[in-house]
Amino acid sequence: MKAGIKPFAEPYAFGISLTGLSIRPATADLMDGAWNGVVRYSIHARGSVLSGLDPLWLFLSLFPSGIGFVLFVYGKKRDRWPQLIAGLGFMIYPYFTPTVAALGGVGLALTAAIWFAIRLGW
Repeated sequence: MKAGIKPFAEPYAFGISLTGLSIRPATADLMDGAWNGVVRYSIHARGSVLSGLDPLWLFLSLFPSGIGFVLFVYGKKRDRWPQLIAGLGFMIYPYFTPTVAALGGVGLALTAAIWFAIRLGW
């Protein structure tokens, strides 16, 4: 062995992202008191596609998708085109709205559109 190289003598931080695995020596900010000498594992999505996901947006996007699924099934079983098309819209639009405000705004617009379509007798 070369002088100065100690295998696994210092703790390493392992980072996993969509771009791959990164292994680097743990820095002083990871070292605290009793944890000295312990290998650290940190899973992070820094620099990946997942780093921009907002947990609130992810949770709230389940509601319009669920409403869309129910509308779609209802429209399909009853041969009601407005409900079927609105159901597809509700299921698909969360993929294209980047913020919670856009998610709510498009949801309200779709709700108003289906309400007017039903009121007009479609």
